Amino acid sequence: MAAASGTYARIAIATGDWGAAATNGNGRRIALSAAKTFTGFVGAAAANGFFIATLAASGVGDIILCFANFDSGVARTFASVSDSLALTPRQQFDG
Repeated sequence: MAAASGTYARIAIATGDWGAAATNGNGRRIALSAAKTFTGFVGAAAANGFFIATLAASGVGDIILCFANFDSGVARTFASVSDSLALTPRQQFDG
């Protein structure tokens, strides 16, 4: 999210940010080792979920790898610069 713009900005995820894959139920799950925190914005539309893409900005060649709603199914509303959202995405592959 960008300060005072009311828009969402992307945060980079480095290869080293991911934890180790582990068995979970009948599949394998991997999560970020630490949450990524979005801060410093006002007037942004409610956020319903997240996505992971290949580029730092939308444009030619950008590929969305995955997208999902928040687990709770509840949108997050951000009203002030002091609001923040800590997000720890997890991906699971069942087989």
